[in-house]
Amino acid sequence: MKDLIILIPVKEKSSRLKNKNFLKIEGTSLLEKKITACKDAKIGKVVVSTNSIKIKNLSIKYKVDEVKQRSNKFSSPKSTFISVVLDYLRYEIKNKKPLRKYLAILPITNPFLTPDTIRKSFNSL
Repeated sequence: MKDLIILIPVKEKSSRLKNKNFLKIEGTSLLEKKITACKDAKIGKVVVSTNSIKIKNLSIKYKVDEVKQRSNKFSSPKSTFISVVLDYLRYEIKNKKPLRKYLAILPITNPFLTPDTIRKSFNSL
């Protein structure tokens, strides 16, 4: 789907579970599982929004379409998904990038989401 951006928000520090983003399930980190599922769905541009250089580098290694470096202001425990989305959209507008019709927010906290489920969800639109 050319009109879809899949935004994966990933903070450097987890407030309740230390190093949550790098925890492994069956030998694969939560971050890698989410990126792989989103890329394998092949339905939109996959973007990771993060304040972490380590996550940025891993995201590039896993070949996401784009990494949006965000400020710590939008990465605090009090930050909301909507603040992350607005930060990303402002970035796109500032850089004169075309906005897509749909934006999906897929946090890494659901590691069992499959590419097929992602496709079916968005095909129902």
